[in-house]
Amino acid sequence: MRDGYLLKRTGREFAKNLIWMAVVLGLLVAVLAAATDLSLVGMIFFVGVFAAVMAAIMTVVVIWSGAYDETTRRGGHDYPGSPPDRGGWDDVEKWTGHSGGGDGGGGL
Repeated sequence: MRDGYLLKRTGREFAKNLIWMAVVLGLLVAVLAAATDLSLVGMIFFVGVFAAVMAAIMTVVVIWSGAYDETTRRGGHDYPGSPPDRGGWDDVEKWTGHSGGGDGGGGL
C-alpha cells in the first residue's frame, strides 16, 4: 500500500461522513427550530459537535472494518470481481446466453 494512502482515505471518508451528518441533522434542526422555542444558536452548536463526533465514529468503523473504497479515480469499483477485472460487459452478455455477435435475436 502506498505511503499516506490510508491517511488520505481517512480524510476523504471523514469529510464525506461529516457532510452527510451536517445535512441530515441540519434539516432536523430547521424543523425543530420552526416548531419549538429552542435557541437556534444552541441547536446549531449541538449539531456541529454531534455531527463531528458521529462522523468520526463512522469513519473509524469504516476504516477499521477494512471496507473497500467506493470508487477509484477512473470511476470504477475498487474491489476484486468488479466488471473491469472480469473483462467488461461482454462476459455479462455471455452469461445471459447472448452471443455478443449482434445477431439481433430476442430483444424488444
